[in-house]
Amino acid sequence: METYSEKIRNMIEEMKLQSFDIEHSRVFGGGFLPNGQLLLCDNSLKKCIVYGDDGSIVQEIPLPGAPWDAFFESDGRILITIPEKNTIVVLQQNTLAIEKTLPLSCDCKGISKWQDKYLIGTWGKIVEFSTDFRHLTSRELDITDDIAVDNDGCIVYGNYKNSTIIKEDLNHKVIFTYKQEKLEKTCGLAFDNNGFIFVNGRQSNNIHILSADGNLLKIIDINEPRCIKFDKNSQRMFVVNSKGIVKMFQIMW
Repeated sequence: METYSEKIRNMIEEMKLQSFDIEHSRVFGGGFLPNGQLLLCDNSLKKCIVYGDDGSIVQEIPLPGAPWDAFFESDGRILITIPEKNTIVVLQQNTLAIEKTLPLSCDCKGISKWQDKYLIGTWGKIVEFSTDFRHLTSRELDITDDIAVDNDGCIVYGNYKNSTIIKEDLNHKVIFTYKQEKLEKTCGLAFDNNGFIFVNGRQSNNIHILSADGNLLKIIDINEPRCIKFDKNSQRMFVVNSKGIVKMFQIMW
């Protein structure tokens, strides 16, 4: 008899939607805008760039430093992390103009949120801030930048150097540690809208799909993936690799 994980594994079907190239880019973060366009944090050009589905540039937002990741607030604002400046830049809803700049006490890279707390991932620790960015706590962990939070408040973070993924519950108890011989140099991770975990293996040229309890469901082959993000309202996702190729997918279950 098939187990639950085996049934899910057999149901997964990725459907490629679109692909385009971005020259001279280095993208670690970004996301889907409400209109379906992509906002990408270009670390090499020190700006965020909005792209249409066909790869055309819709808008460029110059920044005071090299961006790393983006968090999309429910009110339409977007928070961009600038690690070299220990700063978060807040972009306005609709216009995407810079609303304000917030200095932080750490070189902020990955960013996520659970209820009234922002979680910042950086080398060797996760730092928590209040909604007005007062420092709350800092935990030293085996993390290199990537962080995501699911709908239950569980945290997933990765370590690029030892190719490991860790998931914690609300009380910081480790739910699982994932390490697999076909996962090398983790770089970018995300929850989909079903709570499954997608992890980039940059050096192993693949994406590992994990169940909520850490079982491997499927491996998708893709060359040097570096950034992976899901649309909050669908199973659309995009992946940007090290060569600046953007691939959009629809994950079917």
